[in-house]
Amino acid sequence: MPGAFYFTAQKALPLMKDGGSIIVNGSGAWQKGIPIYSTYSATKAALPSFVRTWTAEFAGKGIRTNMVSPGATDPPFSKGVSEVTTSVKNSSGNPLSSK
Repeated sequence: MPGAFYFTAQKALPLMKDGGSIIVNGSGAWQKGIPIYSTYSATKAALPSFVRTWTAEFAGKGIRTNMVSPGATDPPFSKGVSEVTTSVKNSSGNPLSSK
């Protein structure tokens, strides 16, 4: 994901006018440690770093970067996942607990 994401931004930058903006869709999943979401969470964890770095890098052109992290959603492909995360959380009170 970071490679494809970076490539897209890299190719778009020469086409952007001064004062433009880059908006990135993030996720809170990387902060929670949700079982079976390791790859998704790892790729989303890279986004805040991209945004912070690009904010500094593109400031001279007046290009701003922001990240939007929407709340929880329940898409059809995640059926069964919410039951797993709920049972892990309910068993210990903390999804990261080893107890």
